Amino acid sequence: MKKYISIILGITLFVYSSCNKSDNPTGPDNNSGNNKIEVGTSIDLVTQSVSTSGGTIKIDKFGDPLNGMEITLEPSSFTSTKTFKITYAEIKNHQLGQYFNPLSPLISINYEGGYSDIPMQVKVPIKLPAGHFAMAYFYDDKTGELEGLPVEKLDSISITVSTRTFSSASSLTKRNTSSDATSTGKMVISSISESVLKSQGIIASGFIPGVDDWEFVNYGSYIATGGHCAGQSMTMMWYYYEKKLKGEPSLFHKFDEINDKTKPGLLWQDNPYGYRFASTIQKDFNFDGWITSVQWKQLFPGLTFNSFAASILLTGEPQFVLIRNSAGQGGHAMVVYKVNMSEQKLYIADPNYPNNRIAATGVESIRTIDYVNGALKPYETGLTAGAQSTTMDQIGYFGKTTYIDWGQMAKRWVEFENKTIGNDRFPKYNLRIKNDGDKELTDQMITDKDTLKIYCKSTDIPQSISNTDHYTDFKVYDDKGNFLAIGEFSNKGIASIPIKSSQTKLGFYIMGYITPELEYVDFKWININKRKLKIEPDPLDGKPNEEQSWIAHTFGTGPKPYKMIWNFGDQSSEVTTENDSTAKHTYTKDGAYTVRVKLYDQNNSLWAEAVATANIQGQLGNPEITSISPDSAIAEQTITIIGKNFGAEQKESYVFVVYNIPTEVISWTNTQIVVKVPLKAKNYVFISVVRKTTGDQYQVWSNQYKYKIYPDVIVTLKRVDRSGWTFSGNLINQYNEIRSASVGKPYSPDKPTKFTGLTFTLTTSDSLDTTPGKEIFWNYNCHLTVTSDGQSISGTVGYTGENRYVAPPIIYEREEITISNMKLEYFDHETVRFSFKEAEAKSVVTSFLDDGGWGWDKYVDFETLTGYIYFYEKTW
Repeated sequence: MKKYISIILGITLFVYSSCNKSDNPTGPDNNSGNNKIEVGTSIDLVTQSVSTSGGTIKIDKFGDPLNGMEITLEPSSFTSTKTFKITYAEIKNHQLGQYFNPLSPLISINYEGGYSDIPMQVKVPIKLPAGHFAMAYFYDDKTGELEGLPVEKLDSISITVSTRTFSSASSLTKRNTSSDATSTGKMVISSISESVLKSQGIIASGFIPGVDDWEFVNYGSYIATGGHCAGQSMTMMWYYYEKKLKGEPSLFHKFDEINDKTKPGLLWQDNPYGYRFASTIQKDFNFDGWITSVQWKQLFPGLTFNSFAASILLTGEPQFVLIRNSAGQGGHAMVVYKVNMSEQKLYIADPNYPNNRIAATGVESIRTIDYVNGALKPYETGLTAGAQSTTMDQIGYFGKTTYIDWGQMAKRWVEFENKTIGNDRFPKYNLRIKNDGDKELTDQMITDKDTLKIYCKSTDIPQSISNTDHYTDFKVYDDKGNFLAIGEFSNKGIASIPIKSSQTKLGFYIMGYITPELEYVDFKWININKRKLKIEPDPLDGKPNEEQSWIAHTFGTGPKPYKMIWNFGDQSSEVTTENDSTAKHTYTKDGAYTVRVKLYDQNNSLWAEAVATANIQGQLGNPEITSISPDSAIAEQTITIIGKNFGAEQKESYVFVVYNIPTEVISWTNTQIVVKVPLKAKNYVFISVVRKTTGDQYQVWSNQYKYKIYPDVIVTLKRVDRSGWTFSGNLINQYNEIRSASVGKPYSPDKPTKFTGLTFTLTTSDSLDTTPGKEIFWNYNCHLTVTSDGQSISGTVGYTGENRYVAPPIIYEREEITISNMKLEYFDHETVRFSFKEAEAKSVVTSFLDDGGWGWDKYVDFETLTGYIYFYEKTW
């Protein structure tokens, strides 16, 4: 948890008891649900409105048992005027056990609205017996349950407590929001002899670490970067009270899949909905914001220790403890589940130590806060599980519903059950397969790849992996929690994952930068089915009205029994075979058909599928090119010619790209030819398929397909003159274009130029007077060198700026940048664009503006440059 979070407030949870009698001989069995307080006639005390400016409601009735009672509201506690009504009734009898000793009547406080923004102070007059300790409790007359309130001050004549509401937990659970309905609470003050309290030995709630806490570790998340200890503690206590004690299974390892209870650090990410639940609740209650409005009160150590002991004894419930470092180094939230009165220890369920174990090692670590010689010893823990230990020397007891909107957790639990928790705050992302059609990675997907190259893309995460299209970091684990691969900066965010078995279960831990560190975004399991199925022959060459045959082969063990559904691509009915991998079909027309087979197991689940091509030709028609992929190329690049009637085999057929010279063929089918672009190809060319007909000497030509060929260019941009290249003002932000450049070389269509390098040297062409506010005329020169077939040709690119007011110059470091295979428009007189990437400003200085005022300018390094290069058919 962040260092600010801890000053805030605490939360206690009241729950039904299910403690072990051997652990607690006294047994907190007072909150069984049948306990009642019998009262007399209700007496009205006061009805008073308090505006947004705050105020105090004070009872001034001499002789009344509540004479001197006060409720104080700070300014801005509510956004509207609230009317409070206070009544009370004498307690005639009760069934709350031997440790309940009422010092006040049963007080009812009613007002319209929910939680206050600033805690309200309630002072109640009492007569505290000598040697007794007192607390205030909410009482729910529907369930007979008690809930402790944080004590601010206690003396022999009064007790002061704080709260943000007067509603019971049971009514809060049923409410839709924290601000609706009427806030009504019944409160009573009870005392217990300190000697009786100290004689209890062990006072335990039913809450047990390793049973009732979350199994994941408090490392924080994308929306709770400093940790979510308060959210984690509140949600596990809420589940204990609202779910477990009403019949649901225990929380520990209920919602994850890797269930080693002795290793909390083993795939701690493996409960994404629980982890997001804790972070979301942390965010909902805006603990950082509360710190600014809630003043920390340094409680007396004895008062704090006795509050935990008396509350657990009387209610049988675990309690919420908030701790902080008095020097402002941070704070933390935890659960007190047991008090050892003999040893004077508070037993802690710390979100940094699930199941009381060290996350990194799994070694048991029983966590306690010790009360020694009238003082609570500082507790050592990190702000998160991975953080350096901090000494927490301030320890406070707080109430459950008194400060925290209990109903909000019930609302968020619905999102947990619907698996949408956190979708309103955590960044969206998409896992994709780079080497399988760039498609989404989905659960139960089928692939025939031995290795999948996976990346994770998120446009919601501002800081992505450099030089990628919004890729973010992720890690991959197997189904036993072993690390397999990572997508990060070193591999441009692409993780290579071997798929070794027919079904592989992978865990993906998604991360994102929102602080200098990577933070938790999500975790998900994805099952990948490796299924290989192949149709033979592929392609099939045949003639119309002749029966054709295929067989489908599986690689590895296939399902048994099975069925196959064949589709022959000619709009005929599909054919289903049972436990038979062969198929027959007769085509009636010429064409190139796609044959598809789907293999299903005995549960009718798709196990694998495959496709093949059937080329059916009677009298072969003229070849025709319909497209070429990619849409442009460079010399010696492989391209794919797509069309029809090419012939099933190359035989005496050719592809002409330039000068009617046959081009090297990589592969040939009736509808697709793969060739290599010849070195002599240049500019726009016409590509044709030429077929020699059987028995004749003449050739059949396809259409001439116009296609663009670029020279093979590798461009190196190198910054030089590192010490002397200086710029002033924000000129580089204003102008990012080279207006002109010229370089020439003899041009011959028979001998196209292959450019192998371009080197740029940028220098200022004049000395600058850098006096602030000085009007200057500036320009810079870019020297360009082109190496062509071993010949060096040089030229100068000039650029002239405008008059500016400037500040002192800034000198930046320069780095070398290389761009490969830049395409040049290669005509007699054409244009090429080249660019650098823009970098962040490295300096902020004051500059004199045109309007005579001073302001702040951001200077950007010269990392964006777009220019034109003109090629002339001459030497210069």
